[in-house]
Amino acid sequence: PAFSTLGPSPAPLAGASSQATTAAAGQRGVAVARQAAKEYWEGEWICADCGYIYNERAYSQKFEDLQAGFKCPMCSAPRRRFARKLGDKIG
Repeated sequence: PAFSTLGPSPAPLAGASSQATTAAAGQRGVAVARQAAKEYWEGEWICADCGYIYNERAYSQKFEDLQAGFKCPMCSAPRRRFARKLGDKIG
């Protein structure tokens, strides 16, 4: 033969594959729990640059669900420039 073995090959660990499967299932469970626990800001979102207040009725979508390319319709500021509005305070 072209190669020789130096003894029997080691047996695979009995718990290794089940541990990997359990870990993967645990990660999926965490992701599902995060989606289920996703909370929405009930107040208004305001553009920090121009003061435009996002109206979720006009867009029929929650602010948190907007795509990354959303821009303020008044000043074209990116989505990251919006802040939560608390009464008269922004933050």
